[in-house]
Amino acid sequence: MNLLQMAAQLFLDKSGGNTGLDAGSVANALKNLLPGDGNDLNIGALISQFSSGDLTSMVGSWLGDGANDEIGGANITDVLGADKVSSFASELGIGSDEAASGLAGMIPELINKNSSGGSLLDSLGGAEGIAGFAKKLF
Repeated sequence: MNLLQMAAQLFLDKSGGNTGLDAGSVANALKNLLPGDGNDLNIGALISQFSSGDLTSMVGSWLGDGANDEIGGANITDVLGADKVSSFASELGIGSDEAASGLAGMIPELINKNSSGGSLLDSLGGAEGIAGFAKKLF
């Protein structure tokens, strides 16, 4: 399963069981919202996007193996942009608040699931990529 498929399934799981949504439509909408190459998500770019200002320690909790700090829908909208979250929601036929809430549940778990056991090292381009990310984070 690639990151985009994983993100779509996590969004469905975290968005309150909206029965009108399917993984394919969520994946297509996520392609327009989150950084990637059109076929999959770029986890390093996603982490960098959220690693600014007072969210840095929150992102650090998602990268570690302990409990994940929660992020609110308002933070999601601030980081990703209200226009983009609104477009994502429209594409899925849901409200912007519901979309932001589902994303707030999905993004920390997506990062967490891809950052234990060294898999984030591969996602960020090896040791060189992780060193560049660490410099930005700290």
